Amino acid sequence: MTNPSEDRSRTDFPRDEEEARLDLELTRQELGETVQELAHKANVPARAREQAEHTVTAVKEKLPPPVAEKAETVAGAARRNPVPTVVGAVVLLLLVRRLTRRRKR
Repeated sequence: MTNPSEDRSRTDFPRDEEEARLDLELTRQELGETVQELAHKANVPARAREQAEHTVTAVKEKLPPPVAEKAETVAGAARRNPVPTVVGAVVLLLLVRRLTRRRKR
């Protein structure tokens, strides 16, 4: 008596050379797609960049036009002269840290 899984594997097996070639080509395509998907998942920096771009776009769409324009102006100034921006961020971080420590006491 034959096992149903054995019967299935016999019918799935290519019947002739042309069918085997087609099956091989299909398998190669599927494998190629799988490799591309895995490579994309493994590329964490690119995925983080994509997520950041998506988030920025979503936030920009929700902002009123005058606020969005002002944000672009500030972002452009920060890109042209990053030192004051970094200094300001460090000062803000230290201030927040100090305030949170005081509240814990």
